[in-house]
Amino acid sequence: MQFVADTLKRIDRTQQIIGLAIIVFIGMSIGGYFVYHQYVANRERQAHVRFTDSLEILLQSEAAGKDTERKKYQQGLQEEAELAFQAGYDQHSSSYLAPYFIAMQASALIKQGKQDEARELYQKALASMPSRSPLRNLFATEIALLQIDNEASHETGLKALQSLADDSANKYQDLAQYYLGQFYWSQGKMQEAKTIWLKLIEEQKQYGEAASPWAQLATTQVSQIS
Repeated sequence: MQFVADTLKRIDRTQQIIGLAIIVFIGMSIGGYFVYHQYVANRERQAHVRFTDSLEILLQSEAAGKDTERKKYQQGLQEEAELAFQAGYDQHSSSYLAPYFIAMQASALIKQGKQDEARELYQKALASMPSRSPLRNLFATEIALLQIDNEASHETGLKALQSLADDSANKYQDLAQYYLGQFYWSQGKMQEAKTIWLKLIEEQKQYGEAASPWAQLATTQVSQIS
């Protein structure tokens, strides 16, 4: 199924966005914790260091290249990142970062082609993530995409992705819109894909040069539809 390959390619592309978004989010939070309670601040700082170190391994695997000679090295880094995030969670399970360790462990599993395990971990992470976390819908989109690629959960995933794409309060609505259009594209439903992508493009016009990169990708895709 072409959507499977395209989805995994796009997920791979967003891994760095997710990791960096988490670092920015938790970096801002730590300052608040220090004011609130020094013990909590120290705990979160330690977790932050562990998280950053684990993310560095995952990013190294991305930069390792995909030629045959470096394939084993890359796979080794992916496995190392998976174990690092798991160990980070085990060591900092009481941290506010705990669900993000789980989520990034899932990201490392995706890179290894272990989608079913990744989906379960993402769901575990989302279940323990604060309802006010600005990253909830980012991971919810990842879960929806993985569900779509699984026959047993396909309809559930598609409904979830549609809901995320329709939610104007979703900070990652553009991401969900692009993927929803990509799904219809993969099914040969070009007009449905075009309708969704045109909506995304139109909504992003107000941001000018700061428009979403997903709108830029959608523009390229729309240009290919007659």
